[in-house]
Amino acid sequence: MMLSEKPESYIRSVISQIKTAETKGQIEKGKIKIAFDEWNLRSWHHPGFQRFEKVDYDDPEIIKLIEARDISLEPSIYNLSDALFSASFLNSCLRNSEYVTMANIAPLVNQTGPLYVYPEGIVKRTHFHTLEMYVNDLEKFVGRVDINSSKLTNGKDSVSVIDAIATVNKSGEKWLFLVNRHPSKKL
Repeated sequence: MMLSEKPESYIRSVISQIKTAETKGQIEKGKIKIAFDEWNLRSWHHPGFQRFEKVDYDDPEIIKLIEARDISLEPSIYNLSDALFSASFLNSCLRNSEYVTMANIAPLVNQTGPLYVYPEGIVKRTHFHTLEMYVNDLEKFVGRVDINSSKLTNGKDSVSVIDAIATVNKSGEKWLFLVNRHPSKKL
């Protein structure tokens, strides 16, 4: 849960860079958008694996990071926190939809996908249900939501307990999607 606001932080950082370039006349206003061509779970959960320098795959530290990452391929480890993280990520994209115009989850099946297929059948991982809800219940237009929420703290890190997004259709029907990140308290 403590990483659930990290994607929005990245999005806002990129938006800031785009706005700076627009202000300086380096790019035409509204021409540059943000696209997540392949977002998924678990890669967010393994800080340290993404490197800016060439990776030595024989390095014991790199081997440990890869082993930790590969655990995420196990279908049974997905839990409610994955569904909540997915909802928070989608909310971040929707809140910033003026700039974020595409967010495709990949892979859809197996690996870290919402569906896991094996000889005995299909497993709908927890984030499948989040995606299903957002596909079927979100309306076309995103409204502004101001959240006044307490913080969930772990060491130096903290995130808002509540995350929310509001949508509305042309008829004025509204939907409010709330994400309760607290591990034990109900809304």
